Amino acid sequence: MRIDPAWPEWVVRRTHACIFIQAPTAEATIETAEPQIEPMGGWRIGPDAEHEVFARLMYRENARPGDYTRSAIVSPEKLARAG
Repeated sequence: MRIDPAWPEWVVRRTHACIFIQAPTAEATIETAEPQIEPMGGWRIGPDAEHEVFARLMYRENARPGDYTRSAIVSPEKLARAG
Protein backbone atom coordinates (compact mmCIF):
# COMPACT_ATOMS: atom_id res chain seq x y z
CA MET A 1 0.00 0.00 0.00
CA ARG A 2 1.43 3.36 -0.96
CA ILE A 3 0.91 6.24 1.46
CA ASP A 4 -0.59 9.29 -0.21
CA PRO A 5 0.18 12.57 1.60
CA ALA A 6 -3.40 13.68 0.87
CA TRP A 7 -4.86 10.84 2.98
CA PRO A 8 -6.24 11.78 6.39
CA GLU A 9 -4.31 10.93 9.52
CA TRP A 10 -5.78 8.46 12.00
CA VAL A 11 -5.01 7.56 15.60
CA VAL A 12 -4.83 3.93 16.67
CA ARG A 13 -5.01 3.69 20.45
CA ARG A 14 -4.34 0.66 22.59
CA THR A 15 -4.86 1.55 26.25
CA HIS A 16 -2.82 4.79 26.39
CA ALA A 17 -0.38 4.13 23.54
CA CYS A 18 -1.30 6.06 20.40
CA ILE A 19 0.10 5.66 16.90
CA PHE A 20 -0.64 8.16 14.15
CA ILE A 21 -1.01 6.70 10.65
CA GLN A 22 -2.06 8.09 7.27
CA ALA A 23 -4.55 5.93 5.39
CA PRO A 24 -7.58 6.45 3.14
CA THR A 25 -10.08 5.04 5.70
CA ALA A 26 -10.19 3.87 9.32
CA GLU A 27 -10.41 0.27 8.09
CA ALA A 28 -7.36 0.72 5.88
CA THR A 29 -5.52 2.15 8.88
CA ILE A 30 -5.62 -1.25 10.56
CA GLU A 31 -4.52 -3.05 7.39
CA THR A 32 -1.64 -0.59 6.99
CA ALA A 33 -0.60 -0.66 10.63
CA GLU A 34 -0.84 -4.36 11.43
CA PRO A 35 2.34 -5.67 9.76
CA GLN A 36 4.37 -2.68 10.95
CA ILE A 37 3.11 -2.40 14.52
CA GLU A 38 2.56 -5.98 15.62
CA PRO A 39 6.31 -6.67 16.09
CA MET A 40 6.56 -3.69 18.48
CA GLY A 41 6.76 -5.22 21.95
CA GLY A 42 3.34 -6.12 23.30
CA TRP A 43 1.34 -4.30 20.63
CA ARG A 44 -1.37 -6.37 19.00
CA ILE A 45 -3.75 -5.18 16.34
CA GLY A 46 -6.57 -6.89 14.49
CA PRO A 47 -10.14 -8.05 15.11
CA ASP A 48 -9.38 -9.78 18.43
CA ALA A 49 -7.24 -6.94 19.85
CA GLU A 50 -8.61 -4.14 21.96
CA HIS A 51 -7.89 -0.90 20.16
CA GLU A 52 -9.69 2.18 18.96
CA VAL A 53 -9.33 4.13 15.71
CA PHE A 54 -10.42 7.72 15.18
CA ALA A 55 -9.46 10.67 13.01
CA ARG A 56 -6.45 12.64 14.27
CA LEU A 57 -8.55 15.79 14.00
CA MET A 58 -10.75 14.29 16.72
CA TYR A 59 -7.84 13.58 19.08
CA ARG A 60 -8.54 16.59 21.31
CA GLU A 61 -12.07 15.28 21.94
CA ASN A 62 -10.77 11.72 22.47
CA ALA A 63 -7.62 12.48 24.51
CA ARG A 64 -7.19 10.64 27.79
CA PRO A 65 -4.92 11.43 30.72
CA GLY A 66 -1.78 9.33 30.35
CA ASP A 67 -1.85 9.08 26.54
CA TYR A 68 1.52 8.85 24.88
CA THR A 69 2.65 8.35 21.31
CA ARG A 70 4.50 5.35 19.92
CA SER A 71 5.86 5.65 16.44
CA ALA A 72 6.44 3.18 13.64
CA ILE A 73 8.86 3.91 10.83
CA VAL A 74 7.69 2.37 7.58
CA SER A 75 10.60 1.88 5.20
CA PRO A 76 10.09 2.37 1.45
CA GLU A 77 11.07 -1.29 0.95
CA LYS A 78 8.24 -2.50 3.18
CA LEU A 79 5.76 -0.22 1.41
CA ALA A 80 6.90 -1.54 -1.96
CA ARG A 81 6.36 -5.14 -0.81
CA ALA A 82 2.96 -4.32 0.70
CA GLY A 83 1.62 -2.39 -2.25
